[in-house]
Parts: sequence; structure tokens; C-alpha cells
Amino acid sequence: MKSSNPPVLIDNYYESLAIHRTILEAKFAEAPENNCIAGSPFVADFALKLVDFLEKERPYEGWAEWRTGEVDSHWWNRALALARKDDCFRNESKEKQLWRAANYLSPFHYESDELELFLRLVLE
Repeated sequence: MKSSNPPVLIDNYYESLAIHRTILEAKFAEAPENNCIAGSPFVADFALKLVDFLEKERPYEGWAEWRTGEVDSHWWNRALALARKDDCFRNESKEKQLWRAANYLSPFHYESDELELFLRLVLE
């Protein structure tokens, strides 16, 4: 059933930045209330779209550099701790495991070898 409410439209940089920060807090929380948020493909996709918007609006603020993931960063280590609690990794194909790893690390971009390392560390 289609909603009669208008779609949510966020076209303000500062509103988008606030939502971005909120998503980061939820995805990378040390003690999350909801364990499904960190690896959710829907949250991962929305987080990427938000950073795309922020980067487009203010490219001079360093969003392209910010979103380049670093191995062993704060965000990497938080995602790793959360992913290790996700039993789904152990029962999936390698392709699906890598997809799941990218969801945990979103909105940061990692190279394929870095995703492979993340996956190996999750499965240790």
C-alpha cells in the first residue's frame, strides 16, 4: 500500500550532515541497542548516498579523502568488533561474505584486498 504522505526530501547540507553523524553513531556503536543496524544493506546504502550528497555539495571539505577507508582505523575496528558477532558470515558464500563486509564498513570505501583482510579477521 502506497503512503499518502509526501516522500522525505533532505536537500540541506546541515540536515544531511546531522543524519550522517547519527547513522555513524548507530552503525559503529560500542553497545548497540539494535545489532542489525551495523551490517544492514539498507543502512549501508543510505549512508553511501548521504556521503555522496555531502561530497557533491561541499567537495572542498575533504569528503573524498574522508570516505577512503583505512585498515585498523577507529571505524574499521568498530566494524570488525560488530561483524564478529554476526553468525551469518560463517554460513554464506565468499561473494556474499565480501558484500556483507562492505556493508559493515559503509560509508567508507575499501579495496578488494582490504575487504578480504576484513573478512579473514572476522572469521578468525
